[in-house]
Amino acid sequence: ANAVMASFAERRPTVADVEVSRYSARSYDGVEVELRWYRKQGSAAQGAVLYLHGGGMICGTLDIFDTVLRDTVTRSGVPMLAVEYRLAPEHPHPAPVEDCFAGLRWLVDHASELGIDASRIGVEFRRFSFSDGAGFVLALDDRPQQRIEFDTTSRMFTSPVDTRTQDYITGRFG
Repeated sequence: ANAVMASFAERRPTVADVEVSRYSARSYDGVEVELRWYRKQGSAAQGAVLYLHGGGMICGTLDIFDTVLRDTVTRSGVPMLAVEYRLAPEHPHPAPVEDCFAGLRWLVDHASELGIDASRIGVEFRRFSFSDGAGFVLALDDRPQQRIEFDTTSRMFTSPVDTRTQDYITGRFG
């Protein structure tokens, strides 16, 4: 599955106006999870998006989705924090969801140093990952004991229901 996803990503055009910084967040079990902060050069966006790559929490990597992230950030101007969550079956539930939550908590906690407003954070789930997003949203809504200042109504599902007219290279519909 990673090879198929990588083949789509390799055909996307290169984007040069996006800066990428690397960080890490500590997950529930003490493991450091890689985070990548994508920001368009010169962008004054105040909001941000937590990005969960595709793969159903069993495949996919940030390297595969790097061009997708760069393209989305350059076209929208909105910065994104991507989480390299651990994958099942090597890391079964709750590890992948908890890694994503650690990324969200890190983004909220570091909002001021990143130059964003912590109350303007959305979550995006890319195609191939609707199950990732659904699991993560359910986990967010079921955490009263770990409440963070985050509006969980800002969710963006980019996994279309009907993809018959979608160009998987560009991600556009025609």
